[in-house]
Amino acid sequence: MVHVTLTYENNRAIIVIEDNGAGMDAERLKRALHGGFSSKSNGTGLGLSICQWIAHAHGGGITATSLPDHTVLTLRLPLQQSPSQPL
Repeated sequence: MVHVTLTYENNRAIIVIEDNGAGMDAERLKRALHGGFSSKSNGTGLGLSICQWIAHAHGGGITATSLPDHTVLTLRLPLQQSPSQPL
């Protein structure tokens, strides 16, 4: 099951996505955010790295933590856009 929460803090939207899967060890988690790694036989390993790139392009970011019984991804995005950098 996936649990999603949305909160606001310091003019940023904070989206927390938490699952109750098997979790990931530290090395696997690091590789998942940097791309080219997939635990699926037909996966490209680009999903989280593309999400991270998009978040950074808009002045935000993604962090990930994992425990043996769940993984938590936190996406932070600014609420106001800069006139020179539309969201």
